[in-house]
Amino acid sequence: MSDTPPRATSLPPARATLPAVTNAGPATKSDPPPGLESVAGSPGRRYLVVLAAVLLVGFALRLPTFNRQLLSDDESVYTLIADAMHRGDVLYRDVVDHKPPAIYDVYLASATVLGPYNTQGAHALVVAAVLLCGLMLAGAGRRLSRDPRAGWLSALLGFVFSTTLADFDALSANCELFLLPAQALAFLWLVRSLGTTAARPFLTWFGVGALVGIAVVFKFQGATFLAVVAAAVIFEVMAHRRSAGGALVALVVACVGCLVVPGLYVLRAWQSGGLGAMWYWLRFNGSYVAAGPGGLEALRLGAIRTALIGGIGAFLPYAFGLGGAWTTAREWRRESGSGAFGYLDTERVARTLALVWLASSAIALTAGFRFFGHYFLLILPPLCLLAARPILAAWDGCRRLRLALALLIVVPAIVALVMSTTLRAPVVGRLDPKPPYERVAARLRELSDPRDRVFVWGYSTQIYVYAGRPLGTRFSFCDYLTGVSQGTRTARGEADPTPNIVWAAWDMLFDDLDHRRPRWVLDSAAAGWDAYGPFQMARYPRLASYVAAHYRERERVAGVVFYERSAP
Repeated sequence: MSDTPPRATSLPPARATLPAVTNAGPATKSDPPPGLESVAGSPGRRYLVVLAAVLLVGFALRLPTFNRQLLSDDESVYTLIADAMHRGDVLYRDVVDHKPPAIYDVYLASATVLGPYNTQGAHALVVAAVLLCGLMLAGAGRRLSRDPRAGWLSALLGFVFSTTLADFDALSANCELFLLPAQALAFLWLVRSLGTTAARPFLTWFGVGALVGIAVVFKFQGATFLAVVAAAVIFEVMAHRRSAGGALVALVVACVGCLVVPGLYVLRAWQSGGLGAMWYWLRFNGSYVAAGPGGLEALRLGAIRTALIGGIGAFLPYAFGLGGAWTTAREWRRESGSGAFGYLDTERVARTLALVWLASSAIALTAGFRFFGHYFLLILPPLCLLAARPILAAWDGCRRLRLALALLIVVPAIVALVMSTTLRAPVVGRLDPKPPYERVAARLRELSDPRDRVFVWGYSTQIYVYAGRPLGTRFSFCDYLTGVSQGTRTARGEADPTPNIVWAAWDMLFDDLDHRRPRWVLDSAAAGWDAYGPFQMARYPRLASYVAAHYRERERVAGVVFYERSAP
């Protein structure tokens, strides 16, 4: 008797249970092409050659990552905090940010190996993370379609269209690109075991949960992947591999696994005496989300960013990925209307899990309604998985479309590569001009000693890094003090930021100024840099009085005021 049941269009009247999930399905349209067959479950040689070529493409597209010391504002903040930690400061207590802690350890590793203020180690690690994520997508893509080409195509789409954002979003060593490999590995782990006839062991759920925990310590939104875990448990119940009580236990085990890695960071903070400060600043994320745009402004911003990224920069994975998601949803809707859930093939379940991953990542993308470009990286992997199958169907079904499909991959890749290298200065530099951070930093190096501490009033964190000078306070930027919230109307001077001020931060600042006594205070707001023109130091009398009492103006460079501490 065959182990694979025939496709059922409806449940037989006498049948009361669902059969186990199988890998049965039509063997006509999705037969693997010649030369790409799997023999005894192992990929063919040609598949490995193609996958190796795809990995090489992914590596080549990210070589511009190493062109510059800093690719984004976020990188400068991470670098400064890692430098402070390298000097012995305790995260959240002695040096402050409100993001989860793992990203700082990435930059700390770079500083430890390559020296302070050197970001190239972090850049190398983010390239490795992207390649690892691509490998996971290649493995998962082959479970969403019987066509093995879907594997390497999913990886290729991920490599190409993760670089078609602006380079400061696409290439920088930011949190999203570090959490995605953990999510992709968890997804692959779940879909690899779909063809088994027994329930997954609890160790699987614990391991998948631990991978979600790794994602969480890079970005809290990584926890949304638990929705995929819950969907996988529900499918086991539907296939009568697990009881409702067993499903609840599996979810609990997954949640316990999710807490392990964050728990280790909590333990580290407790041992170093920074647990209270960690709790204080991580709670600030609630205020950060609440300060984001709302209503029509959020809808407008989201629509514009989605249109630019999905309609221009990454049209292929967005169009075909959303099409694949819609097709998968319609399959379930059609079967639910007919009452025919008797046939749960592994491809459909895998595609459904990818659909859940897409939906949960879309929720993560909208947190705070700021819609920064790098947030869109969160939804790219599931889009690529869902897009591969319909792209291959279009490729095989219409020869006339092949050139267009190829161009929709090749052209964005070339444009992104050129825009991040040869055309960056003449084009991007004019469209998005940056203040002369290097010029001010060079003068600061001339005037100061490498051990001199510096406090920059504003958001010009790049000055510290380019000058190679340590923080003079626990704050690398001044948003907590002014109430400015990046990505909102307060950052453009169009709304009052006062309700967002962390008032306790002012006492922390003056405590640092009294005890750390930075030799230099630089006022970048005086030059109007980084949207800090409306937040002149004179707007804050306590700070202005302190600087007037303890510092003297030394000179001005590009509008930035240099204050040097007076002799005791």
